[in-house]
Amino acid sequence: MRRSPMERAAVPDRKPERAAVGEWQLGEVLHHLQDGVMVTDAETRILYVNRAFTLMTGYGEEEVLGETPRILQSGRHEADFYRAMWGAIREDGLWSGEIWHRRKDGAEHAKRLTINAIPDGRGITRNYLGVFSDISDLMRSRRELEHLASHDPLTGLPNWLLFKDRVGHALERAERLGHQLALVFLDVDHFKDINESLGHSIGDRLLRRMAERLKEGVRTEDTLARLAGDRFNVCLERVEGAEEALVSARRLHLAMAEPFQLGPHSLHLPCSIGISMFPRDGTTVEALMRNADSALHSAKEAGRNAIRFYTEELTRRADHRLRMAQELRKALDRDQLILFYQPQVEMVSGRVAGVEALVRWSHPEEGILGPASFIPLAEEMGLMSDVGRWVLRMACRQGQAWLEDGRHFGRMAVNISARQVHDGNLADGVRYALRESGLPPEYLELEITESALMDIDTGVMETLGAIRGMGVGLAIDDFGTGYSSLLYLKRLPLTKLKIDRGFVQDMASSAESRGIVRTIIALARTLDLNLVAEGVETEVQRDLLLEEEVRVGQGFLWWRPEPFPQLPCVGGRPSP
Repeated sequence: MRRSPMERAAVPDRKPERAAVGEWQLGEVLHHLQDGVMVTDAETRILYVNRAFTLMTGYGEEEVLGETPRILQSGRHEADFYRAMWGAIREDGLWSGEIWHRRKDGAEHAKRLTINAIPDGRGITRNYLGVFSDISDLMRSRRELEHLASHDPLTGLPNWLLFKDRVGHALERAERLGHQLALVFLDVDHFKDINESLGHSIGDRLLRRMAERLKEGVRTEDTLARLAGDRFNVCLERVEGAEEALVSARRLHLAMAEPFQLGPHSLHLPCSIGISMFPRDGTTVEALMRNADSALHSAKEAGRNAIRFYTEELTRRADHRLRMAQELRKALDRDQLILFYQPQVEMVSGRVAGVEALVRWSHPEEGILGPASFIPLAEEMGLMSDVGRWVLRMACRQGQAWLEDGRHFGRMAVNISARQVHDGNLADGVRYALRESGLPPEYLELEITESALMDIDTGVMETLGAIRGMGVGLAIDDFGTGYSSLLYLKRLPLTKLKIDRGFVQDMASSAESRGIVRTIIALARTLDLNLVAEGVETEVQRDLLLEEEVRVGQGFLWWRPEPFPQLPCVGGRPSP
């Protein structure tokens, strides 16, 4: 009777007349084992596998004989894992542990593997015997238990333990990278009334719906958790400051204000929110959570349905910003936005070369507000496109009125936001403003900040090309402060660069700033672009610019922004 490789390896020294039955019995036993069995030679070439092995791995016997166990490697384990395994086998003759294998179809499975070194009569390893069992169900159960231990069973959100752990890791990153984070604690006002009047079943359904709605209001990098009852907590991983934390909290607050429809019940659930900031309000998990909780209690004591920071100063600032955000939505409808104008001047002759339109907010209580007071709010609230369209239309109307009055203003420069550049409707907006006002396109110039062109694409290039094709000028504002690609500068249909005021104001005291200005001038000449120097406030700055042959400046040395500048009554078309 011919022996199989496995039979020869496993029972090499038995007498033929007694081995025949024993070998047959052994083969049958191994064949019916539920555990996978693999026997290799001393060089780990596979000599035998049983049926359980083929079922577990998807490989047939003929596919693995002569191969090595490397065909099962999943890639999950580092080289150190295998070095430690074989070190134990060489030293002790045995290794046992959990390992991930890859099936023939690519699926990965966890196994419990035991490897024995089989020596011959002289103690030299002749074979290796591997026995492994599928522990996928065990691993799945383990993962489920770990999930239950770290997640709220009702909503599936992280619980107190996991939330605290994630906040700890977020703090480590914040300290290492030097940024801020915020904890936002949210508590539903009078939720107890829901349970008492409609029952806990409705209350549980409502909590699940709340969790779903709140998930939509947080970023993927943030952590939303349910710690207990109707209390939800959010760790905002990275925020620029209290204002950004407030915007996120306000978004959650507004989401909860929308009624929840459960069957016949339409439920309105206002909530109170407390916020603490790292590092201002604490540098440990315990301190930040304690202070966010304190801020939450402050919000409830203030009458509920409110947002409060831990510190009174931040709360006042947050309240003011929230009020301003609400009022800004109405400012356009109430005609509270106005335009101021600042002329650009030919520095030798004093002739007006252009006029920049600058938006202001005529607030009924706080007076005239500059753009720094409300433009960031408009950007956060998605109002910049509306504000930008209004500025463009009003500036074109004023330019046409000056033309009809015989006033010389060169070009009307209008600032365009990054959102307007990228939303795809800018060219149509320019056409409409020109057609509505009657302003000839050669009298209009759009100023785009350098940072707005950082993510330029084919669509933006086509839009700017269409606008330039109308005869409208295109300028890059605050040049030198961003990261423009020189290739893009070459391809863009630009007419002008505006040197940022920071470089201009430092020219007299900083050789570095003066060197940057010279570089910008050289670049503009190479690209055949006009130049305007912003922020010129002194005669020294003017003279330095003239030495570098910059001809046009803008700044307080000649004019402060005003709603009705006294422009000269001189005819003529604007220079190209």
